[in-house]
Amino acid sequence: MWQCCSSNDDVVVNTIEKEQTSDEDIVEERGGPKKNPNECSDVGERTPSTKELSTNDQNYNEKKFKEDFKELIYGYQDCVGGFVDMSRPRDASYASKTELQFSRRGKLKILKKKRLGNDVIGLFSYRKFSLSSNRTMPTEVRGITLRQLRAIIPLIKRRCKKENWTRPVYKDGVETDEVERVTLENATLYDINEYITKPFTKYSQKSFVETLPSTKGTQPPRWFVSHYWGETIVHTMECLEQMVEDFTRNFYYKEDDERGGGMTEDTPVWICAFANNQHDLKSEITSNPADSAFAKAMSIANFRVISILDVNNQVYSRLWCMYELYLTLILSKEQDMNGLLAIYTYHEHGVEEYLSPSYLSKTMQKSAVGLVDGQPTNISYGYYESLNHFPKERFFKSLSISIQDTKASRDDDRKHILNALVGRRGDDMELEPLKDHENYETINNAVRGAMTCLHFAASDDRKNGYWDEILHAMKHSLTQSSIEFHNYLDGFKAEDVVDLFHNLPIGLEQHRISNCPHGRVAMDAFLDWLENTLTNLKKLYIFGTCIGGEVGGKECGERLARFLARDVCKIDGLILHETDLVGSRNVDTWIECLEKNQSLKYVKFRGMVNFVKYVGESELPNTSINVPLGDDSGSGMASDRQKKHIIHMQSFQQY
Repeated sequence: MWQCCSSNDDVVVNTIEKEQTSDEDIVEERGGPKKNPNECSDVGERTPSTKELSTNDQNYNEKKFKEDFKELIYGYQDCVGGFVDMSRPRDASYASKTELQFSRRGKLKILKKKRLGNDVIGLFSYRKFSLSSNRTMPTEVRGITLRQLRAIIPLIKRRCKKENWTRPVYKDGVETDEVERVTLENATLYDINEYITKPFTKYSQKSFVETLPSTKGTQPPRWFVSHYWGETIVHTMECLEQMVEDFTRNFYYKEDDERGGGMTEDTPVWICAFANNQHDLKSEITSNPADSAFAKAMSIANFRVISILDVNNQVYSRLWCMYELYLTLILSKEQDMNGLLAIYTYHEHGVEEYLSPSYLSKTMQKSAVGLVDGQPTNISYGYYESLNHFPKERFFKSLSISIQDTKASRDDDRKHILNALVGRRGDDMELEPLKDHENYETINNAVRGAMTCLHFAASDDRKNGYWDEILHAMKHSLTQSSIEFHNYLDGFKAEDVVDLFHNLPIGLEQHRISNCPHGRVAMDAFLDWLENTLTNLKKLYIFGTCIGGEVGGKECGERLARFLARDVCKIDGLILHETDLVGSRNVDTWIECLEKNQSLKYVKFRGMVNFVKYVGESELPNTSINVPLGDDSGSGMASDRQKKHIIHMQSFQQY
């Protein structure tokens, strides 16, 4: 069950200690300082529909309003009984630097924060219970923080049963006269919009985010949340809590920061239901979806997308959600940005956690699991075990995804999005969309390919009746830039691994093979793909994978080396770690081929140690070399003499 703060005490996600508040502080209402015309250059002016509250509004029971929404206006209790103050404006931020605290069982300590956004003065005054300013924030910078989202749960819990919240029952998509109760367990964004968002923002006539007293100013999103409104808020919150935990780490590595690391409870994510002004949706809608707040918010988030996969797999039947995947999988690459897709779903499961220094284990309960293109920045204990619990049947339903068959709540949205995807503009945006187009198929292949590549990160079985569809979807993905087989190939049969390697994505740019136990059969299949595909592969990492036999490692290593010498090779980074692909029997071939290579910028080789038995030796050195080819900027190549000197170092296993 969802709690107000993360139940995993092994990762610290709080960036700011709780403020000590007195009773007077808690009931103080937000008025806001005087307006500074020099602040917030990205905030525009908007004239509300009414600058003064109407007579009916003035007669409204202000006390009842504040009681109804006290969790949003004043605060709420967290999972350990502490009070979370929502009455004061709070900076949006993320952790720009973290470090491990080994004395505290691997907890993360936040060393440095970076503020996000600018101040916006006087969005709504709860002291005067009126609009104190007609200023508004651009929709795309109305992200919402985990601290703010958590307030919704206790509000629903307190009011839904007491006030007998209900909603219509739908059968086959048609509303009936029947109604059902809304509970904390089944409340969706549709219910929240009806019972919380619209009533809470009625007097401000602004978005939910702008109306919250805890919003200090613009909250540019670090991640974009793609979701189905029919998913329950409890499941959505579990996914977001797990995602924040998975992306807490930011070790000041460029990659951690670029991948969205440093997430905290004060880091904004963009959710349309809370960013859009529900009283003025017309102003939020554009005829060209590329100009929409959705597209702008995703660009601000550097096309980092967390897709909430609901238990009924409805999210990918929604056109807007598919369009959002198009933005991160295709458009981001067209703009020379590397979008990042993370798919999280609600699923209760337990994983074994090993406690140091005793290394005793305990079962840690989790309520959500996420698959990330590559991996999250914070790989905690039990992460890979958790992946094995991902409910793969939800994935298999995505193999039949077709964007032209998805649904939109507004028919205008359907026309505009599909027409935009095939290149129509202007008045043509109002035409009935084409039923088929090559651009549709490109998007379908990209989405299916991304799904299947992520599936293999969690797969411990193969067939499931979808094997051929999985291979076809993976092979025809032009946009899937990376795929990593970590420790999962040991569960595959050798012939299945051959199928996998022969059908790697056409657009693959980074590939990692770890602990593959299938020897030459698997490596020959990978080399077949490498030699016969017009590949853009740039990074190749092979770890703990020995070919074995008297000549297996020698011959496969020579095949790889000769590919590196070809003009079509684009590999600029190569790491071979604990593998027999390089050794005394083929070192001359490696020297010759490295001298001919024109693409490599760095090479790293390491010795054997744990894999001696595959080559029949009793002892091999555990030595390593790092070979930076070129200067720090990555340009230029090392001289032939330098290469020969490095390659002849006594660092290769002698076998």
